[in-house]
Amino acid sequence: MKLNKKVLLYSVAALAGVATISGLVAGKINFKYKPSIWNYKSYISDENLRVIDKNFDYKQFDTISQFSNALINNKAVAGIGSDFFAFNLVKNNHIQKIDYSKLFGVPELKDFNTLQKFMQLILKPEIWNHFNNKYYTKALNEISKNKSQDQYLWEYMFPYYSQDAVLAYNIKKVDIPEKYKLEDGSANFDLIYSDMNLTGDKNSMVNLLKMLNFIGYKEIIWTDAVRDNMLYGSAYTRLQNGSSTDKNYTGNVTFDNYKNQIDSFTNLIKDGTSNDVKDNQKITFEGDGLQIVNTLLDPTRFDITSSLMYNGDAIDAYYGEDNFESVGDGAIRVVKFKNNLLLVDGLVVAATNNDETNESIYDTLRNSWIKNVGNIYTQYKDLLAKNLISDSDSVETQQKVLTESAVADYWKDFRNIDFESFAEDNDFEQSAATETLDKYYSMLNLALAENKDKFDSFYEMQDDPDADFEEKINPYPSIFLSYLKDNKDELLDKIVSAYKDNSLKDLLEEQDNFEDKYLVNLVNENYEDLTSEDYYPTSAEDSELKESLSQFLANALAFIDISEDQYSDLLTEKYLNLNNYDHINYDPTQNIDYEFIKRNYFASALDGQDENALNIYQIIKTDEVDYKGIEPISQDLQSLVDSYYYNRTKS
Repeated sequence: MKLNKKVLLYSVAALAGVATISGLVAGKINFKYKPSIWNYKSYISDENLRVIDKNFDYKQFDTISQFSNALINNKAVAGIGSDFFAFNLVKNNHIQKIDYSKLFGVPELKDFNTLQKFMQLILKPEIWNHFNNKYYTKALNEISKNKSQDQYLWEYMFPYYSQDAVLAYNIKKVDIPEKYKLEDGSANFDLIYSDMNLTGDKNSMVNLLKMLNFIGYKEIIWTDAVRDNMLYGSAYTRLQNGSSTDKNYTGNVTFDNYKNQIDSFTNLIKDGTSNDVKDNQKITFEGDGLQIVNTLLDPTRFDITSSLMYNGDAIDAYYGEDNFESVGDGAIRVVKFKNNLLLVDGLVVAATNNDETNESIYDTLRNSWIKNVGNIYTQYKDLLAKNLISDSDSVETQQKVLTESAVADYWKDFRNIDFESFAEDNDFEQSAATETLDKYYSMLNLALAENKDKFDSFYEMQDDPDADFEEKINPYPSIFLSYLKDNKDELLDKIVSAYKDNSLKDLLEEQDNFEDKYLVNLVNENYEDLTSEDYYPTSAEDSELKESLSQFLANALAFIDISEDQYSDLLTEKYLNLNNYDHINYDPTQNIDYEFIKRNYFASALDGQDENALNIYQIIKTDEVDYKGIEPISQDLQSLVDSYYYNRTKS
C-alpha cells in the first residue's frame, strides 16, 4: 500500500491553521514580508513545502489562470505551471530564462553548450524531445530578440512532473466474462478484439472503448479537460466508408480546425461507448482528479465502472486502500491507448524579479526537490575523468552510464541505513557492514568498466519482446541471485533446513559473519509471510524451497522501498526529490529519478515487480503508444473553443 498524495493536503492545511492561531495568541508580532511561490493544490510533499515556506509564502491554486494572474499582477515570483502555459508567459514577457548555474549550483552551466548537453543527459528522452519540438522552437525564435541562436522552452521552464492518460476499469465492479479474463483479472483485449471482428489499430481509443463496453463497462467518468479531449478527437476523423483515420492527430488547434476536433471528440465518444456525449447517465465529465479516483473506487457507485484519467491519478486508484479500506489495493486495471498525450509541469520564474529575489528562489529550491541535480553534474564529470564515458559517446550512451552510476549510488545510500542499523543491533563493527556494502555496490554499478557485460546485456534486453519482464525492469535481483548461487550455496542449504523445521532463530545465533547473519535474518523476520500458502510452505521440496528463498533474498537485497520509516531522515536530508515523488506519484521528468522509482517503487521481495502498477507508471513512446503535447493558443481562440466545446458536450 502506497501513500496517497491527496491525503497530505489536509495536514498542510492543519499546519497552516496552527500557525495562524499561534500568531494570534502571541499578540503583536513583526511579520517579515515573504514573496509568493505558487503551485497546484497538493502538488508537493510536506517536507519540501517546509523548505520553501522558510523564505516564501507558498500558495496553492485551483486553476492555472489564478497563477497566471498572479504573475501578471506581480503577486508571484515563481511557481509550477504547464508547458503550454509557460509558452504564453514567455510570449508576453511574464517569465524569464532560468539561471541554471545558480539553480543547480554549478557555475560551468553558464556556458550554453554545456548546459544544453547536461539538460539532455538528465531529462528523460521523451521530456527532452517534448521541450525541443519544432513548434516551440520556431515560435520562440519568432519572438526572441536574439536571432543568432535557437530558443528552447526548457530555458524558461525546468520540468517538474509529467503525466499521460489511461483508460481505467474497476475489476471489482464488473464481472468480466471468464473467457475474456486474464489470470490477474485484467481484460484480454487481444481475444476481445478478435471475437468482435474489429478493424483498425487494436490500441486506438475508439476500439478500446468498444471492447470495454462489450465486456460490461457501460458507464465512464471522463476527465473534463477541453484541450486534452480535442487532442483525442484529432486522432479520430470519420471517413465516408465508415472507417476512421488518425492522420490528423495533433495538439495544434487553429481557427480552421477547432470545431472539427471537438466534433470528432463527440463522435469518438458516441462510436466508442454507443452513448451520446451528453448522456450524463452513462458519460460523466469531471475536472477534479481526486473526485474521479474516489468515484471509480467507491464500492457503492456502480453507476461508474471505468474512467479516462491521468496515469498519476490511476496510481492513486490502484493503491485504493488509502481511499477505501474495504476496496483494498489492485481493484483498478488500465490500458494505454495509441494516440496519447504528454503533459509536463515545470518551474517558471517571474520576469520582474530582482537579482536578490532570484538568488533566494534558486538557493531555496536547490535545497528542496532540485537538491540532487548539482551532485549529478559532479558525478558526470567524475565519469568523464575516469574514462567511463567519453565526449565521443552518443548522448544516449552517456545518459545510460550516468543513470546506472547514480541509481547504484541511490541504492548504496539507502541500503547503508539497513546495514549500519543491523551492525549496531548485532554488535558488529561498522567496517563489516561497509565491506559487505562495498562488495555489493561493485557488483551492481553497471557504469563500472568491469560490469560492461552486465550493462550491455541489460540494455540489449530492452528491445527484446521475449525477455523476462522483471529482468528488463531491474537488473539487480538477477545479479544477486547469481551471486548467492555461486557464493552462498552452503548457507542456502542451511537456511532451507532451518526453514523447514522452524529453527531459523538457532541458525541466526550461530552466525558470526555480518553478511551471513544479515541473510539469515531476512528470512527469519519474514518467516510468517514466507510460509503462508500463497508463497513457500515448509512442505515444499528442498530444491524448490532453495530456489524460491534464493529469489526472495535476491529481491530483498535489490529492492529499496523509500516509503519505509527507516529511510525518512535520509529522504529529508538528501533525497527530497524522492520524498516528493512518494507524495505526488506523477512521473519524474529526470531520467535517474524515473529509473530508480521504476525499478523499486512497485516491487516487493515476496512478489517481485507489480506489472499492473508499472504499466500505469511507464511513459514510453513505442509502436503501440504515441505522444503529443498540447500547443498554446490565443485568448481569442480559447474563448471560441470553450464556447463551442460547452455547446457540444454539455446538456
